[in-house]
Formats: sequence, structure tokens, C-alpha cells
Amino acid sequence: MSVLRPNKLARGLVDSENTPPTILVKGRTTLDANKKHRSRPFHTSPSKRTQKYLVQQAKRKEQMKAKPGCPPPPRFCTFTLARAPQPSQSTAPEVDMKDAAPATHNIKIPIALHRPEYTEVSKAALAAVDPSWEHIAPEYIREKLETLSLSMVDNFYSAPMNLPKDALPESVEVLLKNPQGIPPSHLLAVCSATVPPGATSRKMTIYPIHNALLAAHCSRLPPYVHGKAKPTRSADGLSINLPVRPLALPAPEAFVPLMTYLYTKNTLHLLEHIFRERLHQFSELNQKEMINHLGTRFGRENTYQGLMQRVISISGLWHNACALGIFDDGLWDTLDLAWDILMEAFNVAAGQPQFVMHSFTKV
Repeated sequence: MSVLRPNKLARGLVDSENTPPTILVKGRTTLDANKKHRSRPFHTSPSKRTQKYLVQQAKRKEQMKAKPGCPPPPRFCTFTLARAPQPSQSTAPEVDMKDAAPATHNIKIPIALHRPEYTEVSKAALAAVDPSWEHIAPEYIREKLETLSLSMVDNFYSAPMNLPKDALPESVEVLLKNPQGIPPSHLLAVCSATVPPGATSRKMTIYPIHNALLAAHCSRLPPYVHGKAKPTRSADGLSINLPVRPLALPAPEAFVPLMTYLYTKNTLHLLEHIFRERLHQFSELNQKEMINHLGTRFGRENTYQGLMQRVISISGLWHNACALGIFDDGLWDTLDLAWDILMEAFNVAAGQPQFVMHSFTKV
């Protein structure tokens, strides 16, 4: 069975047709009080999705253990690449170097992505969105937010107006891309968690965000209290003044695709972002078929640099998910699938002329 969900938004809207409508109060999402799950107390015991995550985590740990009398299972892939020859500027006569070995360098990457220990989101973060959310099961909140995705995701791409360049302001006016949708609650000034050598400052990029999304998915973020600002209409359209909060991440360039996934839960689009091409025609394949087909294709058609760009894309998403404390099954299943495809691609690429790869082994 494929882990890809290209029609997740459509399915969420269809499922919501038979449920009571969600009420918008002062730009906030208020969950229906008549729903049976609404009265479930907040608890840290695992839900169905949490149980799946924990079971997969335990299975991974068991697979990494060495069985009695057997060598430990491989944990890393290593491959040796020939260094590109450097043009010589010397006018000295050529020297016969037949006995000299070609210059090489080794690359080592893990066979599987590590999953951090599960942590549920905090009651304080949920209560900062709406005090009544403190007593609602987080899993139910996440399910309801999926049905609101189309009303939220457009305004994630809204444009901040009159952004100063010399300092980070306390608040900024934002022109809403979708005036009919749910307005964002905050602006995140996203920057790198590390300062490049020699740099005195870090580049910050401003993104509108809904604190409900962060509170429901990101267990390692502090509470983001909902503001009291209301949208106002001007000649340019509908705008709203939002507070600015800084957010340092290991991979700022991977912030947009990660948040887009949390809004839409579209695993196919996430996989297409990683591999930078349309993959809709493969969405019905099961996981094994997809790994074999795409791994073979990418291994034959890409250079070493091309595959390493995909490694960087997955690594950025992985680092950000760990830093924010995101434990969404669809996200982690898609990252695992993409990583397995890349491992197969590297295996297929060994020996291809464009790679100049001498070996590919598991250790």
C-alpha cells in the first residue's frame, strides 16, 4: 500500500460534510462543542497514530540490535568517489604515474533516518490558541485542522508590507492573499540556527503562520498567544497587523515545504519537492515497487551531485522536524520512503560512468 496521499485535502473536505460546522470567532478556530470527542480530557496516553509511531520506533530499535551469534546489522552506507582531476598550470615535463592510485574521497550516510522519541504537544500551547483547547485531545484538534486546511494554507503565502531592513519589528502589517480564509495569527522571522563563519548577522525571512497549526503539531515550540488584531480593509485589500516572533532552525530553506505539508498533509507533493519532479503517475505503486522503480530511475539518470541535492533536501526536513518536535506519521513515512529510494539510487549508480563511483557498501 502506498504511503502517498495526493488527495488528502479533498478527502478531508468530503469527510467534513457530515460533521457540524466549525465556528470562526474573532479569526480563531473554535471546535464544535457538541462533538463527542470534544469532551475527551487532555492526556498523554498514546492515540492510534501515536501508538503506530511508538510501534515503528520499537521495531527499528529491535532491527538495529545484534542477534546472538550474528554480526550487528549495517547502519551506514559508504561509497568511494574519484576526485575530479585538477588542471595543471605547470610547464614541467610529464611524469609517468602508472603506479599511483587515483585520488578518492569517502562518503558515509546512514542507511535509515533516526526517529526521535515521541513527545505530545503541550496543554499550554493549545490553551494559548483557545483556552477551551486545553481540555481537548490533541489528536482530535489535528483531525479538525485538516478539514480547515484550504481556509488556512493560502494565507501562509501572504505578503508582509513595509518590512524594515535594519531591525526586526514587533509587528508587521500583512496583506492577506485569501481574504475569505482564516487569517494567520503571527509572523515567524525564520533564520539559521548557526551563524556562518565571518558573518555578523543572520538572514531572516518572514512567514505568516497560524498558531493553531504550530500548537497542534510542534511539541518543542513555546506557546504563541493569539493576538487581538482584526483584519482591516484598505485600497490594497484586506490586511492584518501581526506580532513577529523569531525562529531559528537548522535548515531555514526547508521551512516552507515542511509547513506546507502540515497545512495540506499532501505526502505526494512533499515527495515531489524532495525529488524536484512530478511523481503523480507513481502514486498508486506500493512502497516496494516505488523504491525499486524510482531508485533505479534516479540512479541511472542522476549524477552524484544530483543525488546529493536530494540528500540535502531530506536532511533539511528531518533536522527541522526534530528541532520543532513534529511526529506526524505521514511526514515520517514519506521521509523514510524518500531515503529508501535514494539508498537504492546510490546502489544502482555504483559503476555508472557519470558517477566515477568505485564502491558502495553497507557497514
